[in-house]
Amino acid sequence: MSKLKIILILVSLIFSNFVYGDINQEKTDKLLCVSELNKLTKNKEEKELDIKLKNILRGVGKYCTSLEEESIYFYCEEHVTENIYNQIKTRIKRNNYVYSYQLVEKNNVFQETRKLIRNSGSRRRYDWDSTSVIFKKIIFGPQGIFGLFWQAHYNYKIIGEDILDKKKTIIIEAIPKNPLKKNSVMKNNLLYGKAWIKADDYTVLKIEWDPKSVAYANNSQKFSKNQNSNLRLSLTTEYLFEKNGIRYPTKGLYSEYTVNKKKKKQILLTLSAKYKKFKFFKVDTETRVSPIKIEK
Repeated sequence: MSKLKIILILVSLIFSNFVYGDINQEKTDKLLCVSELNKLTKNKEEKELDIKLKNILRGVGKYCTSLEEESIYFYCEEHVTENIYNQIKTRIKRNNYVYSYQLVEKNNVFQETRKLIRNSGSRRRYDWDSTSVIFKKIIFGPQGIFGLFWQAHYNYKIIGEDILDKKKTIIIEAIPKNPLKKNSVMKNNLLYGKAWIKADDYTVLKIEWDPKSVAYANNSQKFSKNQNSNLRLSLTTEYLFEKNGIRYPTKGLYSEYTVNKKKKKQILLTLSAKYKKFKFFKVDTETRVSPIKIEK
């Protein structure tokens, strides 16, 4: 059936409300028209891309399930570097901290603890209390976007391929189906952005979070009202260390900067968190009687 004939059928269906005719023939034409339109909407290449995307989402969804079900207990060192800049792009403060970081499960909820073990910054800091951002349980970052439950709330798209850490990856963009302002119940949960997914096992190597999905982005509106430029954020997490099929965080990068009307960029703050010296240990799990809950 040609495109012209399909268009003519659509036109005839529009006027069928005003002209009496064979109802059965009308239904037949309508079903045939819809069927042909569905075939015309996507070409062969697009259909193959859809199948590829479905396989990736199925694979990464299974990986996220393993993040929930595996007994993940580990210790590492968290090396934090914070740079604060003034209005003339001069760094005025550089703070360095090293924490002992530990992730354990308690009462079926994963909890993380940090203890300051070294401080070469300009101020004392006993707990993680950065003025900018906290990398909370970033090992579960992929689960919040690609978990089998959460996939129903996103639209996904393959936007490219890349080589990361000498590994072939596929870049997937995830965008919520419903705007945050129209979905107040999910507002605090829907993080989104672009993810680099390893092509052969569908584990997540990197996520670039969309600034709009970061909780701290709300501060930009208040800032913009008092300044002649807009506050913008950048947040990236990497998962390049692998053990027993699970990828652990290796780096978190965060920055705050402004862009004025002339599109001139001014960096205000950068924050880098690197994770090193991983150690793994076992914890008695006999008392576990219900599924693990992940706090988002």
